[in-house]
Amino acid sequence: MSLVVDECRPAWDALSREDPRGDRELARLGLAPILLDTANLTAADKVKEKDTRAVRYLEAKAPEPGFTLAAYFDDVSAVKEDVSGLSLRDILRKDYKEWHDAGLALGVSAVVQGFPYLLRKAEATPQSFPEHLAAWAAERSLDVAAVMTTSTPPGGEFQRHLLVWGRGARGQAAAGRFAALARERLRLETWQDGGLDHEGEARYAWRQGELTASRKQVAPLLREAIKMA
Repeated sequence: MSLVVDECRPAWDALSREDPRGDRELARLGLAPILLDTANLTAADKVKEKDTRAVRYLEAKAPEPGFTLAAYFDDVSAVKEDVSGLSLRDILRKDYKEWHDAGLALGVSAVVQGFPYLLRKAEATPQSFPEHLAAWAAERSLDVAAVMTTSTPPGGEFQRHLLVWGRGARGQAAAGRFAALARERLRLETWQDGGLDHEGEARYAWRQGELTASRKQVAPLLREAIKMA
């Protein structure tokens, strides 16, 4: 979005001089993904000069009394994290990416709530959370299914959880290889005494200590493990 803003600034300014209607709404639309992806410009490892430049431009494009970036960030974050109206299948497919390497299929679901939320959500259904995930993996014909979560418990700190499940002999080998490969790099700690683990099925759930590692960093490690399995 920052690149889009940079590219479109001359055209936007020209249009605004003729008719500024809609500027405020369009500026808010542009601000939302930049603020979300950079944690309101506080994520030092993500924020680039182009991001701060785009935010300053958009903020000035449609001034409004009482508007603050912090309050707007809180508002859009709350909307982003509200998946209460979605089924577990829809949560798993909402932000989902899939890769195929060495004849194996890898699917990674990014979820904006942690494992406790997903387990509570499953309690209202006839199936457990692992059963829902197994159904999704079967629907997508996955050899390795992964779930990455982000959450900030009330009064707590930002957390990342990661679950990796190998399906079939080669998928299980890949999951085991990933566990060995990524444990130190991602600072993985077994989640809640192994409550979601199943060694025989190569299902591992962790709390991820390396909080800067999003799917962009974790997926390549998974793909590397798949190619080695």
